[in-house]
Amino acid sequence: MVQGVDVWLNTPRRPLEACGTSGMKAVANGALHLSVLDGWWDEGYDPEIGWSIGSGEDYQDHDYQDELESNALYDILEKDIVPLFYDRGADYLPRGWLAMMKASLHKLCPMFNTHRMVEEYWRRFYTPSAERRFQLMDNNWDGLKSLSKWREKIMYNWSNIAIKDIRMDEIREIKMGTSYHAEADVFLGELSPEDVTVETYYGRLDPSSQFLDSFTSVMQSSGNTEEKVYRYQCDISFEEVGHFGINVRIIPNHPNPESRHSMGLVVWGEV
Repeated sequence: MVQGVDVWLNTPRRPLEACGTSGMKAVANGALHLSVLDGWWDEGYDPEIGWSIGSGEDYQDHDYQDELESNALYDILEKDIVPLFYDRGADYLPRGWLAMMKASLHKLCPMFNTHRMVEEYWRRFYTPSAERRFQLMDNNWDGLKSLSKWREKIMYNWSNIAIKDIRMDEIREIKMGTSYHAEADVFLGELSPEDVTVETYYGRLDPSSQFLDSFTSVMQSSGNTEEKVYRYQCDISFEEVGHFGINVRIIPNHPNPESRHSMGLVVWGEV
């Protein structure tokens, strides 16, 4: 099927698309892709090599979403796809379409293929996991014993952690590229600053105050403010315009950086 397709249409309801390997296979056979920005197309989309239905929005009202996306689909077909496909010269070849196909193959095939995937898995996961195993086994499993003891301390004391206060420079209007100072007072109980990572979490907000995207900056401890309470601070900057929100979160400072989220523990500030 994929070898005889000119346009691969995929209309999942964001964010339910698991991946989209059939779309990747179609592109490898010369098809141009038309989809909502979900699954692999959210990573691979470029207006020079395909088309997107919408800009990655999520809607709670599915009927409204379906209406918007269907209108967008027909608009793209009428104004972009059909004119490009039937724009042919004396040789009856759609030169613009063929150029787009070649650009799509050139950009996407090196990114979305099994060879790249296996190489990346080997480099990012399999090899580090094997190296980590030998580290834990070293000296009669001393690494594993130390990690187990640290995890036990974290799990036993995590429920006592609290973000007491979050402060930031008063901002009426964000200026792109300008640094703004943020502080947080954190109660760690029986844990030490070395046991946790405190981060600012910030990004653009939608009208319902949900994060559209997010960035993090690690905050540094500047010492105690009172017993078991530590002050953390950092400077952050905004590289885009829009309505922004900021929060503070705490996660375990896992000895293995690749496993920093593996314990499933996080404390959020109340803002």
